[in-house]
Amino acid sequence: GKFDHIAIINDLDKFNDRYHFEFKPWKGNEYLASTISAPIYVDHSLYAILNFDSTQKNTFTESDKELLYIIKSNIEIILTNHRMYTEIRRLSQTDILTGLYNRTYLREYIRSHREQAFYMVLFDMNDMKHINDIHGHNSGDTALKHFVSFLQRSFPFPSALFRIGGDEFLCITFDLDEAKINDCVKSMRSLLEQNPILLQDGTETVISFSCGFSLHGPNMSSHQVMHLADNAMYQEKRAYKLLHPTNR
Repeated sequence: GKFDHIAIINDLDKFNDRYHFEFKPWKGNEYLASTISAPIYVDHSLYAILNFDSTQKNTFTESDKELLYIIKSNIEIILTNHRMYTEIRRLSQTDILTGLYNRTYLREYIRSHREQAFYMVLFDMNDMKHINDIHGHNSGDTALKHFVSFLQRSFPFPSALFRIGGDEFLCITFDLDEAKINDCVKSMRSLLEQNPILLQDGTETVISFSCGFSLHGPNMSSHQVMHLADNAMYQEKRAYKLLHPTNR
């Protein structure tokens, strides 16, 4: 029940008679008569099956099996190394808690899109210091993940989402204009209000945020655009604190 070694079938007619299969190559009308198959394993799981086929019977020998074992082993090493490289790269670009891109990758991302126009939308969660201080950092982590779930829902791919600070986030969007961004932000606020979060100590609270955005034109300075978005966001933050003076 487990394909774990190289197999040679030098007469597929017998196989066809038993399992009622017929084997044909992709091109031509001749039936396949023999085959040699090797399982490709990556991380102890069957990843692929490598086949060499022939329209002639008794084509493959033990020498072919030894050669295929070398090929199979090299393929498994390449795939394993590629998977490790991909995972290392993903971890280097990703915030562990939220799964969003991290600040380190932001520089590379902006550099690769510097000739395009896009909006940079900044978010800062309100009252996170209060949540961490009063309800504990586990509650803070719960609040962060709750917020991110609605951020992803409101700004789905192809928007790119980054965690750039403790409770600060950035969305880079290419397909939304100013009006649509405002609509998405309004919708996100409404969804958060309708979905309060239960913190680790049993306290129920509603997560809110301050937001600001600015247009990044082709080859503009990302620092200047970020500064404009940051100023707009902190205008909202100051207005929020005036309305909620007991929260910090």
